[in-house]
Amino acid sequence: MGQDLPGDPRLWRAAWEEFTPFLAYDVEIRRVLFSTNAIESLNSRYRRAVTVRGHFPTEQAALKTLYLVTRGMDPRAPVRHDGSHDGSQR
Repeated sequence: MGQDLPGDPRLWRAAWEEFTPFLAYDVEIRRVLFSTNAIESLNSRYRRAVTVRGHFPTEQAALKTLYLVTRGMDPRAPVRHDGSHDGSQR
């Protein structure tokens, strides 16, 4: 009990003043903000993967890396026993 989990009421109360102004925006603007956050998250993961790899022998290798990063973010992807996502298709 009392852990800082997303469903913990203490976290909601503490962040409520920062969250409520967001609700004042129109629904259309909130959708754009959500979309922008998702795009920025994906771009961040792409940059991280490219930086770790350093260089690519071919364009195909670069595209495959970006594909695997994208596929790894798919919540519908099968999950391996260690909890990580398996890039294979079902």
